Amino acid sequence: MLVAAGVLVMGFAVVGSLTDPDVAVGGVLLFLAGVLIVHDVLWMAVVLAVGAVLARFVPARYRTVVTAAVISAAALAVVALPLMVTP
Repeated sequence: MLVAAGVLVMGFAVVGSLTDPDVAVGGVLLFLAGVLIVHDVLWMAVVLAVGAVLARFVPARYRTVVTAAVISAAALAVVALPLMVTP
């Protein structure tokens, strides 16, 4: 049910953006390609490197807790940092 709702909302957004004369489809596609590249090339490389460092230096007993803390801190930083550096 949740997947169906998500597909409907995404379909509504796509139809709305394609029928809006003010939306530059080429610019949107360029932006989405840039997001895909940054996510897959840059962000995933950072996540894998941090995971490798955690696996090497954190004892197995604490690894789950430390991994959860690092993921939470990264998510919080991604949300809060733009708000903190914007004048």
